Amino acid sequence: MLLCAMVISVSEKKRGPSKKTPTKEKPSNRMKVLMLLLIGILVVSYVAIFIVPQSNYVSPPSPSSFKPQPWMLSIPAGVEGFRFLNMTQLSKYPNLFLDPVLLSIAELGLNISVSETIYGLDMQTKNNTVVSIIAEDKAESDRIAMALEGSNLTTAVYNNVTMYRLNIGPITHQGGAWICVYNESVVLSEGDTLALEAIKSVIDAPSNPFFSNDTFKVGYLTTSLGEWQFAFSFFRSGDNTLNVSWEMRSATNSSGIALRYLLYFPVSSDVSLKYQDVTTSVLTNAKTIHRSDNVIFGDFSYTASDVRAVLMGL
Repeated sequence: MLLCAMVISVSEKKRGPSKKTPTKEKPSNRMKVLMLLLIGILVVSYVAIFIVPQSNYVSPPSPSSFKPQPWMLSIPAGVEGFRFLNMTQLSKYPNLFLDPVLLSIAELGLNISVSETIYGLDMQTKNNTVVSIIAEDKAESDRIAMALEGSNLTTAVYNNVTMYRLNIGPITHQGGAWICVYNESVVLSEGDTLALEAIKSVIDAPSNPFFSNDTFKVGYLTTSLGEWQFAFSFFRSGDNTLNVSWEMRSATNSSGIALRYLLYFPVSSDVSLKYQDVTTSVLTNAKTIHRSDNVIFGDFSYTASDVRAVLMGL
């Protein structure tokens, strides 16, 4: 992806002795002690498995408190994953970006710089095509739109949005790509027919947005680390032994860098059943770990100098 490249007893009724058989002797005191020990062990085991995770339980937020951010309106329902980067926040980290130019479009003689970008969004659509969105201020997006309009590139029109065919993909520098300016953002996808369909899905996103789903709203509210988060990501997990359906991550500026990593289980009982596996295999170095109705999430802490590694891990 463009932006990533730059830098989971039932109790039985007691019956009396039969009249046809002799009664059994009462258990000895020693037997009683053994029975009490056995019951104690069973109780402790039960507590260890089911009660200890409950101590980290947090109530899930209400989806009604969700307020969509501008970047969310470009994400269509059904995407396999996305990564949002707040470039305004990230530009405060010195030497993070190895090149001041975020995207160069040779056919237009056009460069888009990191300093002119408000946010970036990479998505993998349901047809497994990557589409990148680079949000600019109005003056910059108008400049790019004028360069496209003045070109002799092949065009296609969808819902009154003109899309332009590039002969060379500006990211991989091979094959072709489709590009347009939509809602003051550059929308780009490399490829042919599938790339065109990916851009159309972005144009259609406001009428069928990803975050219209209440489960994703609650996931975002639980994962998000506030308005100062500089990165947020979502990815479907695929087949896995933990039975995790999807994951979300959020990173923000704090005294260093705070990262929250959330795993969603479609079957709520798996939160308890898989809790130990998740804490030891996925959230090993988390400072704190919590659980909610269908999720387990951990909070991590890093130094500011780790920002590039944090971004690559999102």
